[in-house]
Amino acid sequence: MASYGAAQQKQYVDDQGNRILVELLDENGEFCTGLEYCAMAFTYDERGYMASRTYLDADGQPVLSPSQNYAQIRYVNDEQGNPLEVSFHDAQGDPINNAYGYAKEVTEYNAMGLQTRNAYFDAEGDPADYR
Repeated sequence: MASYGAAQQKQYVDDQGNRILVELLDENGEFCTGLEYCAMAFTYDERGYMASRTYLDADGQPVLSPSQNYAQIRYVNDEQGNPLEVSFHDAQGDPINNAYGYAKEVTEYNAMGLQTRNAYFDAEGDPADYR
């Protein structure tokens, strides 16, 4: 697993073996309050595919990551686990443009499961050119 700038990471998994929480801890086992966030929580859809990742502060509340410019990323997946939509949200759950300048990516696939189109939208739902 990638390092997030913490001395320790404590991970929790659910009954299906899905990672549901990662805490970022200092050398003393305390939350790394000097980082952008202290933990990440993960949820999964009914098929077991990741549905969201949320950055949390030391109190377990969603917190905006300044470097990524979102507090939560949400995924909508098809039956094979391909991401159909990826959207970014602030700490209140509202759409927000991420650090790359878009709030939602929509992906289409052909019958063979290959990506055929990606479209990007801003927080207001308008097409976004994030280049």
